[in-house]
Amino acid sequence: MPKQLTCPKCGADIIKCPETLDPVRCSKCKKVWLRAECKETRR
Repeated sequence: MPKQLTCPKCGADIIKCPETLDPVRCSKCKKVWLRAECKETRR
């Protein structure tokens, strides 16, 4: 089971940017984060 990332800004689930695994982009607020900035939660 892959780890789910949570957006530090709005708390929504994060989707990985298609081109790379880093950085990741929030599907809700569209902010791009470095993976280190995101909270990882197991789902």
